[in-house]
Amino acid sequence: MDGDTGSVLLIDEDRGVLQRSARVLERAGFACVTMADPGEAMDRLQGSPAVDVVLLDFDLEDSTGTQFISAARAAGYAGKILMVTAGMTPVDVTVARSLGISGIFLKHNQPRPLLEAIRTVAEGGTWMDPKIEAPAKSITRVSPSK
Repeated sequence: MDGDTGSVLLIDEDRGVLQRSARVLERAGFACVTMADPGEAMDRLQGSPAVDVVLLDFDLEDSTGTQFISAARAAGYAGKILMVTAGMTPVDVTVARSLGISGIFLKHNQPRPLLEAIRTVAEGGTWMDPKIEAPAKSITRVSPSK
């Protein structure tokens, strides 16, 4: 990814969040695709062109971001995913990490840290909001749910 450019797939059922987020990212030079329907987003991940980063809401209408990631990974998607959330339990964070996410970003932050998080993830790094990371460190093991 060169400078401020790259492509981001935004997945959130809240169209207002999608519009506001896309505006911020496009002003920073990112190409954005927005999707409110997780099923359509899953189809998009299987198609082309590929995106540099998936920005995925944790609280989807009929499921969670971790369920979406699990399905995407099972379908062969191995790309970079940055989870966006208003909050997650330490167990949810641990499960998301086990699914290979590249980071977790708290929704109510300013645009600058979001852009930094996306750039970091797009370049192969990880981003973990400190308010999410500290409580998650207390979890050492998660049993698979049935």
